Amino acid sequence: MGFPPSYAWHLTVLSFIVVGFIAVLTYNHTRRGSWLLLLLLSIPVARHVVRMVNPPWFTFAKKAHRPGFLICYLSALFTAYFLVYLGYGWMYFLLHASRSEMQENLDMLSIPLAWAFPQFLITPHRDFLDVLGVIMTNSLFYAMPMLICWRIARFVLKRNRVTQMGLSGSGIEDSDEE
Repeated sequence: MGFPPSYAWHLTVLSFIVVGFIAVLTYNHTRRGSWLLLLLLSIPVARHVVRMVNPPWFTFAKKAHRPGFLICYLSALFTAYFLVYLGYGWMYFLLHASRSEMQENLDMLSIPLAWAFPQFLITPHRDFLDVLGVIMTNSLFYAMPMLICWRIARFVLKRNRVTQMGLSGSGIEDSDEE
């Protein structure tokens, strides 16, 4: 007995819809990254509320090894924060880079959110919560392609492994043994 994978996707989609609805209601053009941070931290709360309203259905299912969206999101978040923000930021500082080069690094962290909403562009004058909110939101955009690539690669590898196992079990022997 277990939860079907469709239930997890169902919960995730509904919780994002609830948080998106809250975001539309509370949106103001002066909002910045701290507003995004608050919305992102409210997703688990919305997931629990949706789970209470819509209880799980059970099925007979074997447990498959799949990284969830959360693992892809956390890996994208840690990469963006520790490598790009802290690592490259200190590297630019230690190498005495110009202000324009440092701003290019911050611009890179703002992509793709700043393309649609210019107020989410990271500048040196932003406070830490704004920067963290923008980085966390952009990590959502990077986590989805990571998950899709992992699933496609897993599908191809799994398909090839079955084909190889089918060939080796068909009774075909090497010609050297004859």
